[in-house]
Amino acid sequence: MKLLALAWKDLQRQSRSGLLLVMALGAPLLLTGLLFFAFDSPSGSPQIATVRLAFTNLDRPPAGSPIAAGRTLQALLSAPSLASLVEVVSVPDAAAARAQVARGNVGAALIVPPDFTAAVLGTAGPSTVALIADPARPLSAGVVRDIVQRALDTFSAGALAARLTLERTSGPLSGVLAARAATSVAQGLADSTGAAGLQLRAPPGSSPSFAARMAAQVMGAMMIFFVFFTGAQGASSLLREQEEGTLARLYTTPTRASTVLGGKFLGTAVTLALQTVVLLVASAVIFGIHWGRPLPLLLATLALVVAAAGFGVLLLSFVRTSRQAGPMFGVVLTVTGMVGGLMTATFTNLPPGFELASRFTPQGWAMAAWRACLDGADLGAMALPLAVTAAIGVACLVVGVPLMRRRFALGSGT
Repeated sequence: MKLLALAWKDLQRQSRSGLLLVMALGAPLLLTGLLFFAFDSPSGSPQIATVRLAFTNLDRPPAGSPIAAGRTLQALLSAPSLASLVEVVSVPDAAAARAQVARGNVGAALIVPPDFTAAVLGTAGPSTVALIADPARPLSAGVVRDIVQRALDTFSAGALAARLTLERTSGPLSGVLAARAATSVAQGLADSTGAAGLQLRAPPGSSPSFAARMAAQVMGAMMIFFVFFTGAQGASSLLREQEEGTLARLYTTPTRASTVLGGKFLGTAVTLALQTVVLLVASAVIFGIHWGRPLPLLLATLALVVAAAGFGVLLLSFVRTSRQAGPMFGVVLTVTGMVGGLMTATFTNLPPGFELASRFTPQGWAMAAWRACLDGADLGAMALPLAVTAAIGVACLVVGVPLMRRRFALGSGT
């Protein structure tokens, strides 16, 4: 009962802190709302300027090839139905295309390799089309990536039909029949440039809007960022009680140290769980975010609570006064949040080192778990980030609790 009483006292104390409520609930919703309403529109599509795409066609079709895959892909991307989204600009070589992106003249560059047609016809190995996007324009990069992927998907479907025809054709007329099949596929692809398959707009209700998808990423990142702050502030209640003298009075009662620490941790954990649930419900109502299935969502919440509470306990064990707590929490949590990718949640084409660095922070693993949850991943796909996030929290507690016992002179009770 003492443990529950201590937890209830901490929960009441934190609920009366106006600043904590603003930071825990108001800040993440406000930051997400600013971005959501800036890019939301009645049609559900982003209102952004047309993206200029530098297209470098290095494709060299084999002699006698009935199809020029590079030119067909360029025709797909230059379709009138995409004119309001992307403007294709021909650039002669890869170096010039990269230079155009570096100078900011275009939002992205697409480089088609020399063996592209050969790969389509099945006479060469796999071929890779390179997409270089300007990291300073994350919205443009996302739009271009979506358009190019849909164009390649449409192209791949036709190419597969041509290869199957080539493989199943035999006899003296096989070459003629294969050439006619490939030519027919090429013509069909060129005629399909205005097809609905290349439209970015989905049927109403079939998928969340662009603004909602972006808001989900930002909301997840901001929720993790401020939950960790709340965890650190909750753990610092021991520091405040030491300075106010209430901790010394608690020593005079027959209360075990484990009960004191358990009550503090339980109160903080309940606060973090309530904060997460309120943010999830509020963001779903305000921004239309679908957070995923109930069980993965529950496990992601529990893992986040354990990681944030444990990390807060570890940080508190190194703080001596309440004056030190604010600056230390602010610096450490901001740096680890940035390294963990919380400030670049909507960015694409980040260097591989960013992804690697995020794996050294609890926020990075927590963000990976929530991204998987948003993507509708099953528990198998989420097992690793969930397990690592929770394990980091437990490890922080294993290290931090003994340090806190010595730091606050918590004995076994009297």
